[in-house]
Amino acid sequence: PSEPPTITPTLPPPPTREPMTEEDYNQALSGLLGGVSEFAGISEERARELIKDYARTQLLRERLMEALNLEADQTKIVVHAAHILVETEEEAQAILDRIEAGEEFEKLAAELSLDTANAYKGGDLGWLSPGDTVAPFEEVAFSIPVGTISAPVETQFGWHIIKVYDRREVPTTPQEQERQRQQEFRDLLNEWRSESEVEIDESWQRFIPDLSQGP
Repeated sequence: PSEPPTITPTLPPPPTREPMTEEDYNQALSGLLGGVSEFAGISEERARELIKDYARTQLLRERLMEALNLEADQTKIVVHAAHILVETEEEAQAILDRIEAGEEFEKLAAELSLDTANAYKGGDLGWLSPGDTVAPFEEVAFSIPVGTISAPVETQFGWHIIKVYDRREVPTTPQEQERQRQQEFRDLLNEWRSESEVEIDESWQRFIPDLSQGP
């Protein structure tokens, strides 16, 4: 069968954020300080100091990221794929033999696939981005030629036969770019920590109350 049509939804514009007045800000801050004070069992003044320290740390983090000028991918590769999931390699190979003998992938997916979330759609998984699936599945789905069907692929979920309908390069969203920059920043921090002689004292965790036990 031909590739299912791709529908691009039209999203409504996000609501316009109204500026907060000084009175609203002070009211919100007062409520926050009271909540932190009651929850942590500390004074509101100590809660204010902790919030200031957190805000200062976040600001320094943002300034450092700006100075590093971390780059993010402007585009990504996506694939439109389908699969048939079974328990054993023997089952997967038997299905592949039936496909090679002329039976339709989509009909066999509807009949035999254990993935009930998409079996009724002929195994159609829609458009997949990197990271959407487990590594062995992704490696095959992003590498086999468009219009082809893979050999059986094993993952922790079972054995898959993968069909790729299309592969495209599309722009990344601002959210994806920000996540990538944040991950690059975390990787840099971990690298700097491993190369430094600074020791991070984690003993503070002993002083956190166990709220699961109740008051």
